[in-house]
Amino acid sequence: MDWDQAWIGPWGDDAATRVANEGASDEPIAAPVVAHPAAPRAPRSRRAATAALVAASLAATGFAIGRSATHTTTIVQTAATPTSAVVARLASTAAGSNSTQPVVAAAAAVESAVVEIDTGHALGSGVLYDRAGHILTAAHVVQGVSRVTVRLADGTRIAGTVVGDDSANDVAVVAIQPPAGITPAVLATGTKLQVGELAVAIGSPFGLDTTVTAGVVSAIARVLNGSTYVQTDAAINSGNSGGPLVDATGAVIGINDAIYSTSGDNAGIGFAVPITTAAASAASIVAANAT
Repeated sequence: MDWDQAWIGPWGDDAATRVANEGASDEPIAAPVVAHPAAPRAPRSRRAATAALVAASLAATGFAIGRSATHTTTIVQTAATPTSAVVARLASTAAGSNSTQPVVAAAAAVESAVVEIDTGHALGSGVLYDRAGHILTAAHVVQGVSRVTVRLADGTRIAGTVVGDDSANDVAVVAIQPPAGITPAVLATGTKLQVGELAVAIGSPFGLDTTVTAGVVSAIARVLNGSTYVQTDAAINSGNSGGPLVDATGAVIGINDAIYSTSGDNAGIGFAVPITTAAASAASIVAANAT
């Protein structure tokens, strides 16, 4: 199926939103939304008590940020391969876990590297990917800001600086001073994905940090407006943007970025920037801003 999808922004015209389904019938099709799920910020002290209100306010704000596909960026750098020690850790975690609980093993391998990013007006997610304190996230999460607050998996909050972004691929890098002992995630660059393999999304949907959802890789090269994505049915909602999509070993296979929905909430069709693309963008961003 070929999709010609108009992406709507915060001031988008719904009339312009369409899907062309070649060979489809003449029955009317509800206009979908391809939205980047960053969540408007809500006070954390009230989230647990007012989850329904927070969810309703998220839907009411229409905080869907569209991204034009007209930009082009050439990435010439490649990401560093994971160290043998980190690969060994993942293998040990997977081998030592109950084989009947693969999602448990995947989440355990990466969850300490998953962070929440608070810009002051929106919440998103991210994943620490090296010992220098660099965090991969989505460019639209940190759009318009240079400093953020990063919440680590243990609840610690530290200051973060936006190193730079690649808006064409919707990738950004945030830098922190990482506490001792935190283990970066493994990036599965160069790994060949298979349709149907396990896919686990971790992030802060609706501000609920370290939330784990699971599904499968639904497609490995879904093209929308000239950009290629990993498609998954793992639940991705507002606040998941920038967080990792991982495989059964806990290695990052994508950066969660967008959903395809008629309501603005998860409909079982989510998209992640392939990790090879995201890692290459991150390497270029860091190199371009090195002092």
